[in-house]
Amino acid sequence: MRRRVCDGCDREAHVRWERAGTSPALGSSLADALGTAAMVLMRGHGATLVGSSLQEAVFRATYATINAQLQPIAMLLGDPTYLAPEEATQADSLHRRVLNRSWEFWKGKLGDA
Repeated sequence: MRRRVCDGCDREAHVRWERAGTSPALGSSLADALGTAAMVLMRGHGATLVGSSLQEAVFRATYATINAQLQPIAMLLGDPTYLAPEEATQADSLHRRVLNRSWEFWKGKLGDA
């Protein structure tokens, strides 16, 4: 599993960023850490997710949250077997084909509120 760390995403840098406004250096570090991935975890700050549309970004954020909650539970059962790169590509392709179904469901739930 490939992991990247956002070099500028530490607590001290975040405080400087909030005081000084958006920092091009922090933005550049975040973009470099994200690379071609869909998500990057930022130590002490959560995550940044991207998608080719708002629907895809919301889909990824929703399921990243669910998966993050389930992973420690699953790890109690033993060492996980991660998806191979080609399996991850296939899963992403499937998600893109079905994400509108989830999007319409979530929109409907908002309409009911």
